Amino acid sequence: MDEMVLQMRNIELENLLNKALAEGNHVWVIGDVHGYANVLTSLIEKLALGPNDHVVLLGDMIDRGPNSCGVIDIVRDNSNIHSIKGNHEDMMIRAYEEINKRCA
Repeated sequence: MDEMVLQMRNIELENLLNKALAEGNHVWVIGDVHGYANVLTSLIEKLALGPNDHVVLLGDMIDRGPNSCGVIDIVRDNSNIHSIKGNHEDMMIRAYEEINKRCA
């Protein structure tokens, strides 16, 4: 059985973002995308990110909107886009774990 680990800080990400800021790059923060990949894509295009700029999504990337998978793909496919797990991701993980327990 996998053990769930609560992680309060991601020091590696903090250091990366602090370094980017110290070097004069941008760090943009976006919250509650809720499955709207098209809106996230449009916003990222408007930010005109430089090669050393970063975007941090503050959780709630999934649920409600039409394309949660698209949002996850955007994060997964871009090394300068980072995510912090929100309550909607927690709910999805718990539901997945519960289904696995019942179907095992």
